[in-house]
Amino acid sequence: MKRFLLGMKDDIISTIKGKTYGFYVACVAALLLFMMVCLYSFVPNGTYNSLVILFGCLGFVLFLVFSLFKETSSLSAIALMVFSFTAFCAFVNADGLIDYLSTVFFSGFSLSVLFSLPFPLLFSIFAMLFAFLISSVAMYLPQQKKRKEERKELENENA
Repeated sequence: MKRFLLGMKDDIISTIKGKTYGFYVACVAALLLFMMVCLYSFVPNGTYNSLVILFGCLGFVLFLVFSLFKETSSLSAIALMVFSFTAFCAFVNADGLIDYLSTVFFSGFSLSVLFSLPFPLLFSIFAMLFAFLISSVAMYLPQQKKRKEERKELENENA
């Protein structure tokens, strides 16, 4: 058992050292999703849906878990993209969202009315959308360095 845990620890460490720019782009999306989860509890009562927090937390946790191993690192951005989109769908499906927005924009749509929305609501909308877009881009970027790049990096460290 001890050998298994030490092997897993070494695998996780080598995976973390072998990350490339696709992982860091996905980290930006994960950070946005985490900040949205923290601020979403402050939105007005009529627009609150607890599934938004559930899907946001699931996306963030699955991103972290999938990022730990080389075999699943390509799935981390996909999980983040799927759960940020489902969180946005749950947000749109909130019971009082249409009523709330129709009363706010009753006199017409303008930027002054848009920016008069409460900050947690406005931030949650933009954070979910940007997390989805950024994780969609990160899905196509490489998450791990290739083995040749790892060998060159080890040779440079040993020299």
